Parts: sequence; C-alpha cells; structure tokens
Amino acid sequence: MIAGVESSVKRGTDGNSKLMGAGAFARQNWISIRSWILFFATLGIWLIWYPKLVDSHALGGLLKFNAQLTGFVLGILGTNSEVSSTVISSPEFSMRIGHECTAIVPMVILLCAVVAYPSQIRQKLACIAIGLPVLFLLNLVRTITLYYVGVYIPDFFEIAHFVVWQSAMILAVIALWLFWVGKVVNVRST
Repeated sequence: MIAGVESSVKRGTDGNSKLMGAGAFARQNWISIRSWILFFATLGIWLIWYPKLVDSHALGGLLKFNAQLTGFVLGILGTNSEVSSTVISSPEFSMRIGHECTAIVPMVILLCAVVAYPSQIRQKLACIAIGLPVLFLLNLVRTITLYYVGVYIPDFFEIAHFVVWQSAMILAVIALWLFWVGKVVNVRST
C-alpha cells in the first residue's frame, strides 16, 4: 500500500470509511511533508545559484585540481599523460574536466537530503563528513576509468560517461543516504 494512503482513511463510529480532511492529513504527516519541502527548497536554492557559480568561473580551481589529481593517479598507475589546465591528454586520448565532471552535483543532492531528514545536527555532520569525501573519491575513480575507456574502448566513452557513470553517481548518493538513515534510525530506536 502506498505510504499515507492507508492513514488518510478513517473509520467512523458507524463503521463506514470517511476520507480524512487535508488539514488532518497534513497534521498527521507533518514531519514527512516538512522534510520534502526542505529538500526541494534547498535543492531549488542550489539550482538558482549553480549557474551563477559556473558563469563566474569560480569552479576553475576545482576543475584544475580534479584534472591534476586524475593525471597524478594515472601516472601512479603507469599511464603516461600530461595535464594542462583542465585537459588530460596522451597520444592515445584527451579529455577535458568540465563542471559536470566534478562531484559537486551529487554532493549537493546528498547535502539537501541530509539537511531535510529529521535528525540531530551531529548526525547530519557525520553523514556530511563521510559522504562528501566518498563521493569525491568515487568521482576520481570515475574520471580515471573514463580516461581508460577513452583509450581502450573509445566507442563506449559516451555511454560510459553519460549513462553508466552518471547513474552510478546517483545510485551512490541514494545508497549513502539510505545507509545513513538506517544508522540514524538505529541510533534513535536504541
């Protein structure tokens, strides 16, 4: 049964089912409603602010850092590549680290979900302290594997970039959040 549907039906004294009014439904489900409002409000603020951030070129340092770090790890793995600004290149393949190649969007989605979930501040901070570095490292794995896909399976690069890895990043955010919620619920119930 869909959450909330069962709770919106109330038995009268005569045994007949009556639909609960919107106000009673809102009072009964206020924590969930507040969480959804908070999630979409924080996400909306980000969606308004992000294009301005991109247009201001404020992310340039982060893009260069991602490229440098990817190139560094490729070097450790024995791959001869050069990094110039946000471009990682070798004789076999070149790729540019763009705004969508960072973990910023998945991190913000995780932040919005954590902020919206009813829990204590220290629990929220714990999720942020663990979740953001995990997403950053996963994104590093993403850029490294995409480089190798570009070198060895170039016909698969677009699919790996736009379908496989973007889906994996979204699933990672969901998995991190669900893991955290499970730990928060366990802490609250004991």
